[in-house]
Amino acid sequence: MDSKKNKPDRKLQAVLSRKFVVRNSYFTDLFEKKETRVIYNLFAVFAISAFVKKGYTEYVTEGRVRFGIDFLALMFVDFDKTLLIWSSCLGASCACFFCFKIWASFRNFSKISTKFWDLSWTSLLLFYYWYSFKLTGDAVRFYNLPIVARLFCAMECVRLVMKSHSFVRNTLPGVIRSSHRLHLPSFSSYVRFLFLPTLIYHENYPLRKEINWNFFLKTLVELVVAIFLVSFGIEKIYIFIHEIGLRKFTVTEILQAALENHIEYGVFLLMFVHYTWFHCVQNLFGELFRFGDRLFHTNWWDLSDMRMSLVNWNLLVVDWIYYYVYLDFKNYVYDNIFVTRLVSFLLSVAVHEWFGYQFSSNLPDRNLFVLLNLYFITLSITLGILYAAEYTISINVPCDNRSRLEQLFLPRFIDYITWE
Repeated sequence: MDSKKNKPDRKLQAVLSRKFVVRNSYFTDLFEKKETRVIYNLFAVFAISAFVKKGYTEYVTEGRVRFGIDFLALMFVDFDKTLLIWSSCLGASCACFFCFKIWASFRNFSKISTKFWDLSWTSLLLFYYWYSFKLTGDAVRFYNLPIVARLFCAMECVRLVMKSHSFVRNTLPGVIRSSHRLHLPSFSSYVRFLFLPTLIYHENYPLRKEINWNFFLKTLVELVVAIFLVSFGIEKIYIFIHEIGLRKFTVTEILQAALENHIEYGVFLLMFVHYTWFHCVQNLFGELFRFGDRLFHTNWWDLSDMRMSLVNWNLLVVDWIYYYVYLDFKNYVYDNIFVTRLVSFLLSVAVHEWFGYQFSSNLPDRNLFVLLNLYFITLSITLGILYAAEYTISINVPCDNRSRLEQLFLPRFIDYITWE
């Protein structure tokens, strides 16, 4: 076999081949330095300025101050249905634990052949993976949940499936090696893992000595402010999009709106969404459970290598893909670096496409544009706008009279654009 094709990816291994140790998140350490603390202060000034400007503008033009509350209110529309879908995903993940325990407990004592026993439960596990995605997707579309609720349900579905797989994959070798004495993790440790800010299962993790409530409250305030800023940015973008489907737009109108608002606020959203999710949310759960290892991302913004920038953007998911897709496929299916990378890439594309499907979108996934290094951020933002436009059309014009083939491959927004 060609040695070049199987040359180890040392840059990737250096980032991902790590053990759980007690350490702060990247932003926590970064903002403790005087030299970089100024960045944090500048963002705080920007946040205050944005709130004051938006409040004044809304008061003058509308006679009231909203501060993005209208969009935040969507988070609580059909909250009971959202909670029901999330509870179903959580219950299915807990059921996966008990099914695994049944399989492991009777594997060596069943009168059925071990091969047939393993194959039957593996099929059930794969069915759980598939049905979780199908049920969640069908439910959010059946109840016609708002976009925030759809995003939450989709993210939780993916997160819980990934956690279930991690638990099964990491516990599996110990079950296979054991002949009589079988040690299985407790249900409490599994439930705790479901809420820890990591997708890699271990029975024990390095823990902090105590909860730092000052840090917790500070991060909570940052989260609330960041959510309002994200809502503010989304509303600025949505001002133009909300009419799509009700009338036709010219290409000139779309380009003008993109240049004046969408790209500017899109970059703004990209930064704040990353900070909100990978710093605020993960640190809050990490602090509550005294979780020691807080390395959720690193300095993705100053890397010249686009591939490594994407890796450092989201170490939580990339860790999971590296251990359970990349390495498992390479070690047990086909030992070829190119093929393993392609399989990992296609899995990521498929999951992102499923996300897009929840918003009635037939657009190609943004991962297909990773090779366009310099234009990645712009393309991500532009495609995000098109996803939002497609979702808005499904709300404004719910009846789609096109053929099934057109519904699968052609986005609806092209019917509302003219070249005049």
